[in-house]
Amino acid sequence: ILILKFLGIKSYGIFSFFWLTILFINSTQLSFLIYPMMTNSSKQKIGELDLFYGSIFIHQVAFTIVVLFLVFLALNCIQIILGELTIKIFYLPFICSIFFTQIYQFFRRLLLNKKNFLWAICSDFTVFSSLIVAIIYLNYLEKLNLENIIWTFAFSFSLGLIICSPIIINFKT
Repeated sequence: ILILKFLGIKSYGIFSFFWLTILFINSTQLSFLIYPMMTNSSKQKIGELDLFYGSIFIHQVAFTIVVLFLVFLALNCIQIILGELTIKIFYLPFICSIFFTQIYQFFRRLLLNKKNFLWAICSDFTVFSSLIVAIIYLNYLEKLNLENIIWTFAFSFSLGLIICSPIIINFKT
């Protein structure tokens, strides 16, 4: 609602397209990687659990690379079709947002799977509070535009990723 109020309907429509794309990718990630990880981790031996999580993380990285490539191709096709609507300025922030949301969502679910609920809650609080504060601050500075909002999403999820990243120390590949 803040984004709609601060940007207007046209920019919000473009933002909605980007956001729906991220939600679709996150749903695909849940179906292909996260739910199988959460289901099959209970079947693993305690000694092999870190190896299991490490292999799932390798799958996550491969999935993210494929998704980023496909999104880049899709953005180029959209740019060709809608020549008058320039979206090239959103390529890098959108790709970064997808990357950080994908890896953050993986680590967050891994924390929940390992029953580190407080750590997951702290990372969620950091992500979403920094996102809201940054949007309000950019609006205060009158520098709020669609590109900055997409960069804000990338920045906020990267903060969450930094908070969650110490869990990678236990991975074995």
